[in-house]
Amino acid sequence: MGKDADMRRQCLDTLELPEDATMLEIKTAFQHLKDLYTKGSIAISPIEDDYPEEAKKEILRKIDEAYAWLAVNFKKTGEAAKTQTGGDGSRASSATRKEVSEIDEFDGPTLRRIREMLGIDIGEVEYSTKISLQHIKNIEEDKFRFLPEEVFVKGYLTAYAKSLGLDAPKVVEQYIKRYRRAR
Repeated sequence: MGKDADMRRQCLDTLELPEDATMLEIKTAFQHLKDLYTKGSIAISPIEDDYPEEAKKEILRKIDEAYAWLAVNFKKTGEAAKTQTGGDGSRASSATRKEVSEIDEFDGPTLRRIREMLGIDIGEVEYSTKISLQHIKNIEEDKFRFLPEEVFVKGYLTAYAKSLGLDAPKVVEQYIKRYRRAR
């Protein structure tokens, strides 16, 4: 095991996560542990007076460092987990990836079906692309009237397609044709 792999394992252990944790799971665990060890937390309040302040500060420091390291190095060190799951970090088998690669018509419901086939949670797409959950749902449901101007939709589609490992220009071209017709 290399130095980065060891560090990744230590950081995931600090956040109490498995080796194949997604970035969304890492962020959620980080927030949960920060809340747990913060002064006034309902979980720690019964023992707060017995728990040394320095010990809590040390735990919070380790949690912060683990999250910061994983946030910076997630893509670089996630290769082992990606190899075990799917090429994009999803839990998709090679047969599923092949099936997805054969899809050549893209609309909202197809994008949702691909995301689900790849085992990618909608929250992971929201986190990795910074697209609001509502916009992702509107894209997946072809709710064109609720989507913003075309220039924004193109950007959203590009990021979304890339997060699924799809040919972004092709996805954008096909989706925008339907978007224009509907608007």
